[in-house]
Amino acid sequence: MLDFGCLSGMDITVKSLNVYGNPLPIIPPDVCHCKKGMRLYSRFFYIVSGRMLFDKGTDKELYASPGDILYLPYDIEYESEWIDDEIGSFLTANFIINNPSVVFSDKVCIAVHDSTGTFLRKFRQLHDTWTKGAFDTHLRSLSLFMELLSDIAEETSKSGLAGRFSDISEGI
Repeated sequence: MLDFGCLSGMDITVKSLNVYGNPLPIIPPDVCHCKKGMRLYSRFFYIVSGRMLFDKGTDKELYASPGDILYLPYDIEYESEWIDDEIGSFLTANFIINNPSVVFSDKVCIAVHDSTGTFLRKFRQLHDTWTKGAFDTHLRSLSLFMELLSDIAEETSKSGLAGRFSDISEGI
């Protein structure tokens, strides 16, 4: 899980942003070996369809399903595999935040599960804006990304409180 507590009162500037969605359906098994130094940006990776398995057979093994938003930290090594028979698709926001003290996690994790489809709409809006190529694309995309980052932080905080204080989470 992500801990956004370190972000309060801090200036956050996005140094780099790139938004991507798979152009072709992913047919399982499709395996990706991410080596250290291969990706020098962090990612929020939304699984639209299909299921993924990260670091199969290790103590870091993680299953992700449609609606899961994964946080993939920069410059780490992992292996991912699209599993089952369902064709996979995803949307991803690749980013670099300029403040080196802003660190969400040092391992792959599920940041949020989108049970209502709200995050999917936001990811699609971000992707559509990014790929439109209009005059204000970059500025509008940064705005949408910051909104998405804020929403993920809010949802993560709610999930953390609900888990720790399940008896009184509604009141909190």
